[in-house]
Amino acid sequence: HPVYGLDKFLRFYRMWFDHRPDVAGLLLWRYEDARAGPAAKLREVLEFLGEPVDDELVAKAADYASFENMRSMELSGRQPSYRSSGLPIFATGDTSNPDALHVRKGKVGGWRDELPPEDAARFEARIRAGLPDFYGYG
Repeated sequence: HPVYGLDKFLRFYRMWFDHRPDVAGLLLWRYEDARAGPAAKLREVLEFLGEPVDDELVAKAADYASFENMRSMELSGRQPSYRSSGLPIFATGDTSNPDALHVRKGKVGGWRDELPPEDAARFEARIRAGLPDFYGYG
């Protein structure tokens, strides 16, 4: 799809790559890396922003924001809400339908499970060909 599809995604990330020298700082943050080491990635973000780092607080924040805790909050109905509106942060649908949850599976590469294998392979080939190696998906 020209507006929502893969081509737009690839153009967007190509533009960020091409304009890296034009910004004062750029930190590549990938979901895969955050799932593998959430506290380390949070620490990296704080350091990039020039914020003080308290390793104990970073560990607590990473635990609180873990996929498992967020899912538990959503399913229990004790999820956080926006201060401005009081609305819940998660866009939860029918809790009896796992695909209607905001916090669904948290699986790295889980999108492959949602597509026919031939489509997933075709998309991965286009990503490898169209996305700079900088992003780590080559």
